Amino acid sequence: MNLHGLLWICFRISTAVGLEYGFLVISQDYPYEVKAAQASKKDVLAQAASVGKNADVLLSHEDFRGAEGSWAVWPLFFNLRERYGRIGMPEWLLIGDAFTGFNLRLLNTFLADFSNSEAILIGRGLKDSRPIIIHHFHGFDRDPESEPFQYCDFSSGVAINRKLLEKLFGLPLSSYPSGFTIDANFELSKFINDTTGTTLKSTKAFCYKRSSDCITWNSPPDHLESNGCRPKGFVNNDNVFFAVKTFVGFHKTRVVVVKRTWARTAKYVEYFSDFDDRYVPTIDLGVKNTERGHCEKTIRILRHFLEHEELKNVVWIVVADDDTLLSVPRLYKHLECVNENQPVIVGERYGYGFAPDATGGYSYPTGGAGMIFSRSGAEKLAKSCECPSIDAPDDMIIGMCAKKFSIPVLHSSGFHQTKSQDYAAEYLSKVPLISLHKFEDIDPYKEYMDLLHVLSNRHEEL
Repeated sequence: MNLHGLLWICFRISTAVGLEYGFLVISQDYPYEVKAAQASKKDVLAQAASVGKNADVLLSHEDFRGAEGSWAVWPLFFNLRERYGRIGMPEWLLIGDAFTGFNLRLLNTFLADFSNSEAILIGRGLKDSRPIIIHHFHGFDRDPESEPFQYCDFSSGVAINRKLLEKLFGLPLSSYPSGFTIDANFELSKFINDTTGTTLKSTKAFCYKRSSDCITWNSPPDHLESNGCRPKGFVNNDNVFFAVKTFVGFHKTRVVVVKRTWARTAKYVEYFSDFDDRYVPTIDLGVKNTERGHCEKTIRILRHFLEHEELKNVVWIVVADDDTLLSVPRLYKHLECVNENQPVIVGERYGYGFAPDATGGYSYPTGGAGMIFSRSGAEKLAKSCECPSIDAPDDMIIGMCAKKFSIPVLHSSGFHQTKSQDYAAEYLSKVPLISLHKFEDIDPYKEYMDLLHVLSNRHEEL
């Protein structure tokens, strides 16, 4: 018997008596989200006491500080197994994010109907309307008559029973994912299905919007000053610089769309190309165009931003593709809850090379959704981050450098790496959209007007 198997037997023996509920809150270490996560923990513990249940609540930013890929959940399995080996195995593990609410009275009643003899995964089921790139085109070869694969969403709550946890904690190392982590919700659901044969039991009682019969729900961030955000209007056109990466072949197509949509609502916007075109106008940084990657161009953009005296009071730089659509007012509102005085990167977070003991890999901001850097974050990267080649993937190299220099990559589900049609409609509706990416097979003007355009008055509801 190998060491992993022996440890698993010891774990099973040590957890004969356990908790009724374990809660894992996927949280990020910045003040606004920390406050929400701590409030969630306090509320859950108070509810547990009122219904006479024993609960253990973990905040990932606090209890697993430094754990790589904690936001993907499965990299925490070894840590969770160790913890529950000490304090007892929960009958149910509930997963949510900092803005997920739980009604334990309704939860008790709901879960009582499930057998503890089978492995169970419960959540609000999402489905892809067609095979999509962010899910690796999963299901492209399925029988058209069969039901599409359903996957969970942490923000609306996920429940895993003890039987399933035991199966997951007993998996050999070779069973764990490797490579990229793109959509943690989809990939955890698929990992569980592939390794244990357990499919998601979908319920509408796990909600996005709260109502009286919701067991769980998601409360979108309110961005209030009382919760640690800056006052309205603190982030504005005078302190944000936008850099659009393009090349001469898209000056009369993609760039035109950008200039006619979101760029009209910003003040400092420059277009960086491989050709000096005075009609756009563009800036040629002396980097030849590459089919992919663009690492050298992105690092030079950061240096260009930092070297210009007229931008010395600008505290944020946004690096976007020429087929990225943005909601500038919503972006500003989001940034008002992030400390611009700290080195930080904001956007949609992907990952690479995570491990089940949370010691490997790194997170990175996916470029198509827009990468936002605080000035001090840009300074660290511009000074010390080197590209192995001009066409190395800029977002991944930035992620590796961010890990090396301890620059956090903060995620928001308002940012999106692809088009709206590549996401479940329910998922898109949970928070106001900040970005979408790619113009293929859509009308980008309609995409922008329908989903991203808001009135310029900062006091309008965004």
